[in-house]
Amino acid sequence: LGALHPTTCAAMLDQPQRVPQEASAPLPRALVADDDEANLKMLGRLVRSWGFETILASDGTRALEILKSACPPDVAILDWMMPGLSGPEVCRAIEMHGAARTHLVVLTARAAKADQLEALGAGADDYVTKPFDFEVLRARVEAGARRRRTADVAAAPEPGAIIHGRYRLEAPIGRGGMGAVWRATHLGMGASVALKLLNADATVLPLVRERFELEARSLAQIASDHVVRVLDFGVAAGSQPFLAMEYLSGQTLEERLARVGPLSMAEAADLVTQAAAGLDAAHEAGVLHRDIKPANVFLAETRTGRVAKLLDFGLAKTTSGPSRALTGHGQIMGTVGFMSPGQLMGEPPSRACDFWGLAASAAAALIGRSPFDAAVPSMSILLTMQGGTPRLRDLRPDLPAAVDVWAETAFARDPRLGFGSAGELAYAFEVATRQ
Repeated sequence: LGALHPTTCAAMLDQPQRVPQEASAPLPRALVADDDEANLKMLGRLVRSWGFETILASDGTRALEILKSACPPDVAILDWMMPGLSGPEVCRAIEMHGAARTHLVVLTARAAKADQLEALGAGADDYVTKPFDFEVLRARVEAGARRRRTADVAAAPEPGAIIHGRYRLEAPIGRGGMGAVWRATHLGMGASVALKLLNADATVLPLVRERFELEARSLAQIASDHVVRVLDFGVAAGSQPFLAMEYLSGQTLEERLARVGPLSMAEAADLVTQAAAGLDAAHEAGVLHRDIKPANVFLAETRTGRVAKLLDFGLAKTTSGPSRALTGHGQIMGTVGFMSPGQLMGEPPSRACDFWGLAASAAAALIGRSPFDAAVPSMSILLTMQGGTPRLRDLRPDLPAAVDVWAETAFARDPRLGFGSAGELAYAFEVATRQ
């Protein structure tokens, strides 16, 4: 904490604290990220004494994971130098991802003008140098959290709201850092749709809007029963983009695994085959998904049975026709545990990264989690980059030996030694689970 002595910090923590006016109101949430354990604990205690629910992270990778979660904190205080990702790198990744709901504060001893410009240019909302005044930091953190909460309340649509003159919002389905998905009714046809809306504060970020539009165009190009179908796209009043998709009843593969645990080999093979059909259709249309994982494989219940559909093309990239790069060189995009070594190294995206995500999802269907899961994201990254091929039979002894042979190809570090298509990967998986 810069030049301040720990006894000074303790004295500040002992001062009387303001009591929230409404005890029933949820506490604002703050993320504190610092690789120095003493600083992390002290700053965490300090922010907690200000009336915040605090979340601590000792590396940049974990901080990014928290900020990209479905319920991101209101404010984040990020150290500059951290393992995995630096504070500015975390800010840049959040801006590219579109999670604009968190007020980002970089707290560092680096006082040079060039450093301040770098951090603010990367997406930081505020920059505080050490040593710092506790009350000034408190005021800036509280102001940032207050602005975020005010923006959320002002922008949050309510059930019954009419979007673009033809969709009535019924109930929220899910919410993320960039926006929310609602069950809505098409007023003209009376049919239910899934309506994705950007947060108002996210719409001011050009890259976020471009990614949203790219998701709509990407989905429109793909003709497959195993990819969620786009029905409409436009801009509602107040310049809020919306994306209407088919409404699905069911659950994601992630939700099913959380409820029932590992699936039978026959069920896993069937779902992987269907997801692979959707992924191959996307690739044929010139679209890379870049975030294949169980949370993005939806198991829709239909009159003819369960149908697996790929969701969330928010990180998609087109490979056909001219397009402006929306990801900076070396930018890491995806979900740790399901990202290929190439993705983690920031290499140009390719079909191989989608094959890896599909393979990790197939393995998760058999063992209940990614074979690269670890206690902390940094260890998961290390397993992906340097670990050997996962032996799935060590985690589930009833699997045939052929499954581990399949894994050797599915998780080949050299993409040239892997499968050539999602369909090929799925077929080999089905054969392996039947032996």
